[in-house]
Amino acid sequence: MIRSLLVILLVSALAGAGAPGQGLTRAKEIWEKIGHLFAPPADLKDDLGTFRPVLQFEDGRTVRTAAGWQERRQELLRKWHGLLGLWPPLLEKPYAQEQWRDTVEGFVRRRIELEIAPGRK
Repeated sequence: MIRSLLVILLVSALAGAGAPGQGLTRAKEIWEKIGHLFAPPADLKDDLGTFRPVLQFEDGRTVRTAAGWQERRQELLRKWHGLLGLWPPLLEKPYAQEQWRDTVEGFVRRRIELEIAPGRK
């Protein structure tokens, strides 16, 4: 009896599994089509522009310690704030309202209006 149940379970599992390696083959096919989108163009491969490695100070020194990282982190933060300005204060209770809801092929799509900063929706 137990042996029969095990055989039925094994056959059921294999029937639903598809051909061995089929999923892997499909993944490889997809990657062959889109893989080039995850790499820089050949002429820009080694060109980092004006960017330097994260662990290199603006004066060229290399970060070697945890204290050095804290110093470099502050340097990066100053540059970030200089480019983009200070981060706005976090909202305690941001405004959020669902504008509409639509069900398509078993999935629910929603448009939500969300306050991202004081007075900005």
